[in-house]
This record gives sequence, C-alpha cells and structure tokens, in this order.
Amino acid sequence: MQNSDRYFEIKVNRNLDFLTASTSFYRFLGNRLYSTFDKIMPAEDAPSASDKIFEKELNAYFTLRLYEDDGKITDFACTVLEIQSEDVRVLGLIDVESLYRSVSSLSDEINNDHCLLSQFDCIYFDYVKSSDKLELFKYTPDYRKIDSPELSDYDKACVNALRTGSRAFTLPLSKHLFEKELSGDDVRMSGIAIYENGEHVRTVGNIAATDSNINYKTVNKDQLTGLMLKDDITAFARSLIEADNKPTTIAIVDIDNFKDVNDTFGHMKGDEVLRKCSSIMENEVGSYGKVGRIGGDEFLIVLAHDNFEESEDEEGIRTILRSVKNDIFSEYTDENDGFHISASIGAATYPIDVENFTDLFLVADYLLYRAKDKGK
Repeated sequence: MQNSDRYFEIKVNRNLDFLTASTSFYRFLGNRLYSTFDKIMPAEDAPSASDKIFEKELNAYFTLRLYEDDGKITDFACTVLEIQSEDVRVLGLIDVESLYRSVSSLSDEINNDHCLLSQFDCIYFDYVKSSDKLELFKYTPDYRKIDSPELSDYDKACVNALRTGSRAFTLPLSKHLFEKELSGDDVRMSGIAIYENGEHVRTVGNIAATDSNINYKTVNKDQLTGLMLKDDITAFARSLIEADNKPTTIAIVDIDNFKDVNDTFGHMKGDEVLRKCSSIMENEVGSYGKVGRIGGDEFLIVLAHDNFEESEDEEGIRTILRSVKNDIFSEYTDENDGFHISASIGAATYPIDVENFTDLFLVADYLLYRAKDKGK
C-alpha cells in the first residue's frame, strides 16, 4: 500500500506546518502547496487536530478528514510513524476507500496463494529474528499450524542459518523431527532471509523431502541497506535503455559529509545514516523505479518514464529527486544529532542527453561532482 498515490508520509510540527512530505502528498496538495495542515481540513476539525496528532503514541491509529483539491472531503486513516521530538511527528496517511480496496485485493491474493501452496507436500516456516521463534504451518488445503520442536532440537547448521540471516540456503535436516508430516528419507530446510533497512528481521521458507522439488531463487541485496547491488541496478538500467529502448532517467546520489560522521561518531552511526538515507530513497522512488547502492556512500536511482502519467514524467522525476534531497537534508540536524548531512545529485536522461547507458552514467557522474563543487 505504501506505493499507492493515495498513501502519504508527512512530517509536521505543532503549528501543523509541513516540514517534509512524500511525492504523493505534494501531488495531493496540487495548487495548495503552501497551505498548512489545518487549512486542508474542515474548519470544525482544525482546532483539535494538533492535540489529536501529538497525543497519540507511536503506531497509534486515528482518522482525519481532509479536503481534496476539488473541495471534496475524504476520510483518511492515519498513524504516527515516528516521534522525532516533542514537537515533530512523522505521519502515514491513506484514504479509507483506498485502504478498503487494498485489503479486499490482498484478501483475494491470499486466498489464491493458499490454493497454490496447498499443492506442495511441505511444511512452511516463518522465523522472526526479534523473538527467536520459528512458526510452522501447512496448507492441506486449509491453513494449519504445526507445533514446532525447540530450536535446540534442529540441526545446528539450520539454526545458525536462521539466526545469522543467511541470504539463501538449503541444508539437510534430521528426518525424525517431522516423520508424521513428511514422507521421504532426505529432508531439507530451504529459506530466504528478509532484510529491512539493512537489518535481518525474519527468514521464511519450507521444510520438504527432496522429491518435493521445491527450489528458491537466490535474491542478492546489499547486506547493510537491503538495496540492489551495483551490478544488478546497472543491469536493470541497461535493460531499460539498451534492450527495451525506454526513456529512462538515472540519478547518482552522494551523501555529503558522510566521512565526517564515520570519523567523529564511528561506523555504527555511519551505518545507521546509510540505512536511513536508503529508506528515504526507496520510499520516495516507490513503484516509479529502483534504487541500488553502488559505492560506500553513493547510490543509483533508476526511473523509467513509462511508470509516470503521460506528459508528467519530467515534473514527476524532478519532484522525486527534490524530495529525496529535502528529506535527507532535514533528517539529521546539528541541534538534535550533533551533525548535519545533505545529498548531492547528478541526473541524466536517455535518450534526451545521450544515446547509451555508459555515456548516460558518465554525464550523471559529471553533474554530480558539479553539484558537489557548488555545495548543492
């Protein structure tokens, strides 16, 4: 749902000024770009809006009514995503109608997936890193939970793969653990680790006899940020340009002053900054393109023009890159964090600027360093 044009993330203060916002919210504002939050809601709701927002705890849900650009009132489900200070909140909003449609669509997808999963003779698992718990279940064809043995009863190599977040693995498993559920002498555990903002959060997969013939495709991601690796993001850009001949914009993003953060506050703080900046870029790019890490503090954003409404691609791309720059600039402040960072961006577009990926990257790289020289 977070890639929906009806899902917004905004940062507000107690005066209900918009400090930063996602690209989709600026589209929602339209001609009301310089309004405060209370000016886009009914007059009778405005006086209590600040208290309603700032009295809520983290992840608490509530509703707000907001005016559309055409004057129509729409109900929005809201949640507090982040409490940055006593006077600053980051909110997530989605209109109730879109939320209902998303939930209905997700329910249909889940039912379809259940039918598909029931065709395989295996046990599915979900390991949650924070709780160090392994849940087991089968579809036969209904969802059915299975009592899991203690982790200490599993083969040590499997437990290690779960706890350390091995990206993708297939390991032998003692067959006596699931003799009642699985038939076959050679039982294996196969899994894929899931990372969020560079942190291992869970591992999912299956336990099956080898004749079940269930395989997983290895998905390679940058271990720290969870973004695409350099080879993969450049291959994606090349495929758009050289194979599909699609208008494409690439943007190289460099985190300014990052070395100072590492030198002064240590690499753990530096890693936190990289994960946060990566999250900002992914949130702003959404379904319009992909983001990869191509160096220590350098990233590549690839935006396919086909993902934008006709005639709105250039302005949409500018809005996304502007939001990336503004959100990173406002994330860390000298007052709250003891340091300040910003982002320099160099962008180029195929086929307007050049006619192949190699030259496109060189142009974007040149414009990046011009931006850094100018302090922008």
